[in-house]
Amino acid sequence: MKISESGLNPAVKVGSDFKKKDKSSIAVVAVLVAAALTISIILTRPAETHQAYTHMKRILLSSENERTSNMTAKPLFFFLGDSITEQAIDPARGGYIPLLQNTVSRSADIVAHGLSGYNTRWVLKYAMPVVEEEITSRSYTPSVVTIWFGTNDAVIMNGSRAEKHVSLESYKKNLDAIVRKFQALLPSADILLVTPPHVDDEARRKHAEEDPGKFKGIVDRSHARSGMYARACVETANKIGIPVLDLFTFFSSQPQSERNSLLWDGLHFTPEGHEIVSELILSKMKRVFPAVASALKSWKIIAASDLAVTDPWCSVLHQKLLCGQRCISEMWNCTYDADTLPCYEVDLEFDTPLSDANLVAAGAMAVENRASLS
Repeated sequence: MKISESGLNPAVKVGSDFKKKDKSSIAVVAVLVAAALTISIILTRPAETHQAYTHMKRILLSSENERTSNMTAKPLFFFLGDSITEQAIDPARGGYIPLLQNTVSRSADIVAHGLSGYNTRWVLKYAMPVVEEEITSRSYTPSVVTIWFGTNDAVIMNGSRAEKHVSLESYKKNLDAIVRKFQALLPSADILLVTPPHVDDEARRKHAEEDPGKFKGIVDRSHARSGMYARACVETANKIGIPVLDLFTFFSSQPQSERNSLLWDGLHFTPEGHEIVSELILSKMKRVFPAVASALKSWKIIAASDLAVTDPWCSVLHQKLLCGQRCISEMWNCTYDADTLPCYEVDLEFDTPLSDANLVAAGAMAVENRASLS
């Protein structure tokens, strides 16, 4: 919008003359004009507007660092696991990862690496170097690390997936090594181990019978072996001194028909199973990690419904500057009434703190609008 020089404070006209001479002079003049405008406004507007304007100017005059220095970092939950975690990332499966993200999105972020088929030996050898590089390069910095392996370590030694088998002792040593690596990488992060869950033996037998290849009829996993590795996971967590979510014990305490109905293939969770896992993980985090519980109580970015009340610019100054014929004609000595006064909006971005130059432009625009309405 073109602003007529005839309707402006003389200093604005002087600022326009400086354009051809020195760009830095424009900024100086703009600040002087803003100061003059500030004094004029303070002398004439009501107390409520003065308070709002003072708040806004304090924001304008503060540095970017000062405005953000009191903000706490948004927590980041990092999930590392096997195919159970990989399937949990899929919204189409009702996975617990998107369920958690939906629950905590305004308070925390989530990064998940699901590695189908991985045991703890392969995690240490192949996955951890990549994860370490990601974290050291600041791709992400987890506040909470959840480690969930053991389902593949626990395969039957002479079963159809024997190449994935890891002995109990090696499993415990590998888990310990994985945790220690995260502790070295992230000294202030919280770490949670999760045990392998239950297995539906009948479903796995059926799965083996339907195998068209050379492993037809050869079962790969069992509920009993999963329990052995779950206990080993709990022992490792207790030895290190970190919390553990014992899913095996939780689900095994349920009636067999009920717990098995939560697995679509006897191993991986159904949407109903993922929903339970999501609730258990979040509940465990809140219970054992006080910082997480505290962080999840608040949103990192204020809710839109609160802005009209908490943002003085929106609630007072913005209304007086942009809306109402009476406000334009009387400038600041007015009362805003949305039900009776028309709104004349101007084409400026007022959703961010105004610079001094924008304050000058806004004042000039109000003068121009007043002239057009008279």
